[in-house]
Amino acid sequence: MLYCCSMKRYPCNDAPPEQVEPFTRHAISVLRASGRRLTRPLRFVAEALGSSKAPLGAYGIRDRLAAQGKSVDVVTVYRILGELEAAGLIHRIYGTENGYVVCTSRRDEPHPAMHLVCTECGCSEEVPIPRPALGELLTQAARHGFSSDLTSVSITGVCGHCR
Repeated sequence: MLYCCSMKRYPCNDAPPEQVEPFTRHAISVLRASGRRLTRPLRFVAEALGSSKAPLGAYGIRDRLAAQGKSVDVVTVYRILGELEAAGLIHRIYGTENGYVVCTSRRDEPHPAMHLVCTECGCSEEVPIPRPALGELLTQAARHGFSSDLTSVSITGVCGHCR
C-alpha cells in the first residue's frame, strides 16, 4: 500500500483550484467564530489541505509549504491540524501515516465519516456512512467490549482514475 507522505503526486490528488479558496475561507471563518485569531500559518495549512485530495500529514504539509517558499514549523502544523480536526473541518485518515483530508460534508463538528482511499495514487473521497451500517459497526464494537467515541472508516481499493 502506498502512503500519503511517500508517494509521488498524481493529477487526481489535487483538488480543483476553485475549491481551495472556499475551504480556506470557511475554515478561517469557523475558527475565527470560536475566538481563534487569523494567522498566516493557519491560512497556509488550510490552503495546503484544501488543495489535496490525498491525505497529508504534518511533515508532508510542512514540506509542501516549504516548496512554495512558506516556512511553518511542524509543531505549528500539528497544532493547527488539531484545531481544524476539533472543529470538524478535517478528518484524520488512519493507516496513511495519520494523514488528514478536508471534510466535504460541511457539518462543522466532529462526525462519523467513511473514506475511500486509493492504494495506487492515494486520493481519498469522503462518503456518508449509512445509518444502518454505522449502527451495525458500533454494535459489533460493543460486542467486543469496545467503546467508540467517534467512527472513522477507511476502505482501501483502486479509484476510477487508476483503474
